[in-house]
This record gives sequence, structure tokens and C-alpha cells, in this order.
Amino acid sequence: MFGLLTLVGVLFVAAAPARADDTTSADDSAVATETLVIDLTEGTMMLVDPYGTDPNKEVGYRWDVCRAYRDGRIELIRFLAEQFPAIHDLQGYACREISSPGTPDCDGDWEPDYSTCWSTHAAGRAIDVVVGGGLNSPTPEGVALGDEIVTWLLAARNGHGNYWARKMGIQQILWNDRCWDGKRDDDRWVLSADAMRWCGIANHDNHVHLTLSNPGADGLTSWYLELGSGYGGG
Repeated sequence: MFGLLTLVGVLFVAAAPARADDTTSADDSAVATETLVIDLTEGTMMLVDPYGTDPNKEVGYRWDVCRAYRDGRIELIRFLAEQFPAIHDLQGYACREISSPGTPDCDGDWEPDYSTCWSTHAAGRAIDVVVGGGLNSPTPEGVALGDEIVTWLLAARNGHGNYWARKMGIQQILWNDRCWDGKRDDDRWVLSADAMRWCGIANHDNHVHLTLSNPGADGLTSWYLELGSGYGGG
């Protein structure tokens, strides 16, 4: 229908008001916006989401932060299990702090009443993709699988870098002493596991950690909205 015509539009979408169990910004009057680039080529609509910018740790009381069920995270776990059947396990919710010795409040405690260092697992915004081996004792097969998954998420498709990570609302990846964060301009040029920057983060060599944005965790980015056509086209 469109022939060779290509239309590129930008749609600004006001974020829905936070539910009572959502964490909110200090300025509750602020209205968040998201930009979706709509590319109509040969009759095909492509939605490319902005990079997630939510915090990579949470602050607040346990009853406000800890959220076991978030639709997007649950759907993404199902998809990854189907897409990569060699995955050993997929872990999501855990109401605990980040464990980072020497960093205030980041003691790895489970279910404290209040913390300034909640893991995104507590907020239902994280997935650990277990690829094999133990902590600090990875297997060659596990490392190869982790590299495959990360590269699949970060690769360029349809002219857009980090294509599936953006569409799925994945804003941070920690894997095998390396990090990727969509909030960093220099990371947006990274298209494979091998190209990720070294960050020396420990205990992520037998699993890939994925941090989701709040829209990703709630299933509100383009990939989830396209699920009716089969996981956004694989």
C-alpha cells in the first residue's frame, strides 16, 4: 500500500498515573513522556522505544517497593525460556537489597522495613537468566549461551541499535564482569556481548542480569503491545 514511501513519526505518550503500589518521583506533578518512532515502510509499522531511564536501585519502605507480580517481567520470562531452551533457570522477584560491601545500606538484607539500596529484583524489575555453572565458576557452554542472549538483545535490527532491549524495556545488562546501561550515551553504540564495557561487577558469570524499566516491567513497551502477532516477530 505504501510502496517505497517511508513515513517516520514521533508520538509523545503521557505516562499513566502511578498506582498506589508504584514508587513515584519526588515531584508528583511531573508528567513523564515516551517517544515512539513509527516507521511505515512497505506497509509495516515499527515501534522503537526510548531507552529506559528509571533508577537501577530503589529507595523506600518494603511495602511500597516490593512487587512480586508485574505482567511484563512474567511475559518476558516465558518468552526467553521459549527462545533459548538451553537456559537453566529464570529468576525474577526477590524482596532484598543489593549486596555491595562498602556501599551504605547495600548489605543484601532480605525484607528490611526500609532501604535506600533495594535491588530492582525487589521492585519486580529484574530477571536473572541462569546459563550454567556456579557463581565464579562458569562453564564454557554457559558463557557462550550468555554471550548469545546478550548479543541478541543488543544487536541492531531494522536500522536501530539495541533493538530488542529497547522494545522489551531492558535498560541495563550485567554479565560476566561487563555492563551495559541504556542511560549512558557511549553504551548505546554497543551491539554485542563482547563490546560491553568492563565494569568488574562480581557474581554475574553464571547468569545474565536484566534490569527492566518500569514500562517494561509492566508490559507497556512496544514488544508487549505487539504480542498479539506472536512475540513481536521473533
